[in-house]
Amino acid sequence: VNFLLRTVQQYPSQFEWMLAYSGAMFSTTLMPALLRVGLADFLSGKEQMGSSSSIVDVLKHLITKHRDDIRQAVVSMFQDSLIQPQSPDKIFTVPYLLDLAHSCSPLAEVMAEESLELLSPLALGVLLEQSVRWDAANVRMLCIQVLSRLDGP
Repeated sequence: VNFLLRTVQQYPSQFEWMLAYSGAMFSTTLMPALLRVGLADFLSGKEQMGSSSSIVDVLKHLITKHRDDIRQAVVSMFQDSLIQPQSPDKIFTVPYLLDLAHSCSPLAEVMAEESLELLSPLALGVLLEQSVRWDAANVRMLCIQVLSRLDGP
């Protein structure tokens, strides 16, 4: 899976279709790996502002038929970020997910649907500790932009 994801990153126009096809066939396996690769790129600075277009394109393609698998992968990634919350990949999971949601409106809807259940007092406490390391202005801007894109009642 990681080899496929890295190949797509190097040659997006040639292999994006293969990732989308594989994601449709093996969504429960591919979605978490896709999100982890995106987080690694986000942490390395390769995709600081605006998530990888390949990842976003694949998510947009798959979310219509595999919404629950994507939801599970995002929820799992968020919950995992609360365990050992001081490691760099855990600290920057929420800004990464917000960046993805900013680039992919259907993902923003999935995250909004889950947010009330996920944001427990314990989770908010961990996020408060992690937020000291975030770029506050950027995260605030992403939150506002993601929220403004959601269709409200």
